[in-house]
Amino acid sequence: MASSSPFHLLDHAIEVAKDIFHNKLEVGSWIETLSYHDCFDTYISTATKSTKQELHEWRLKYQKKFGYAFVTCASGKSSDEILSELKERYTNMPLVELDMACREEMKLIELQLTNHYVN
Repeated sequence: MASSSPFHLLDHAIEVAKDIFHNKLEVGSWIETLSYHDCFDTYISTATKSTKQELHEWRLKYQKKFGYAFVTCASGKSSDEILSELKERYTNMPLVELDMACREEMKLIELQLTNHYVN
């Protein structure tokens, strides 16, 4: 990203980020990126005690199965919706889930870029 900057348009920055993420990184780099996510504190700040416990348990199950943290763009989602998504995605085959996790990661990258350009 740094070698392609400065970006004068948000759309250009997003396109470069997508290109780098999808075409220039190896799968190991994707998994490494996904492994560093631990934003469950944000997800569960308003959850009930039982939902918090369930999210914690499912997050650990997910990480054990796939080898990286559950990633979702939580913007506009309740903790119950996130829990439901986590349970549903847990049933995915590893390749399908890696694709979904990377799509969610890209949404987060786009949000960060948008916040950077808006602020």
